[in-house]
Amino acid sequence: MTRLIYVEIQNFDKHKYEELLSLFSEKTRNEVLKLKKWESGYIRLLSKMLLLKGMQCFNMVDFSFDLLQYTVYGRPFFNDSIDFNISHTNNCAVCIISDSLKVGVDVEEIRNIDLDDFSESFDAGEWRSLTESPAPIHTFFNYWTRKEAIIKADGRGMNMPLSSVNVQHDLVKVEDNLWYLKEVKLPSPNNIVHIATNRLLGDNELEIIRLADY
Repeated sequence: MTRLIYVEIQNFDKHKYEELLSLFSEKTRNEVLKLKKWESGYIRLLSKMLLLKGMQCFNMVDFSFDLLQYTVYGRPFFNDSIDFNISHTNNCAVCIISDSLKVGVDVEEIRNIDLDDFSESFDAGEWRSLTESPAPIHTFFNYWTRKEAIIKADGRGMNMPLSSVNVQHDLVKVEDNLWYLKEVKLPSPNNIVHIATNRLLGDNELEIIRLADY
C-alpha cells in the first residue's frame, strides 16, 4: 500500500503550534525554535507529524525520529521495508509512504517568480515548452515539482542536475531507472503536488489522507 498524507493550513494558529511543539523531543524543539518565523517551524513540525501518522498507518509502533538513518546523500530512511518522502511549502505539508515502492514527493505553492533565474534547470525542449506556454508560471511549477519528486525518489536530490531529468512525460528514464509521475490534486488550487514511484500505481493503490486536526 502507498499512502499520501497531507495538511493545508488556512489560518496559522500559534496556540496549536505551541501544542505541537510540546509533542516533540528537545532536539527537535531546539531546531525549530532557531527558525526566524514560528510559521516556518509550524510547517516543519507538521511534516514530521505526517510521517509519524504515516508510520502508525503501517503499524510501525516502534518508529522514532531518533532511529532515522541517512544515506550518503542525506536522504532519511527508517528500515528496508518502508520508504517515505516529505515535502512542504509555505502553507502545506505532504508525506508519501509505501511498503512496496520507492517514492518521492514535492509540493510547491504557485507564486510569481522570475523564470529566467531557473533557465539552467531545464533542457532545451522543456524550456521551449515552458516559455511558449499560455500559463508559463503554472507550467514551471508543474515541471519543477515533477523534477523534484524524481530526484528525491532517486535519493541523490540536488546532487543530480535538474536539467538532466526531462519531465515532459509521465514516464521518465533516469540512467537505468524508470520513474512514473502522478499529480495529486489538493483542495487548494494554489498548491501543486507530484509524486514519483518506481512502478506504475494502479487506480486503487494510492490512498490519500487529509490531516484535519491542525
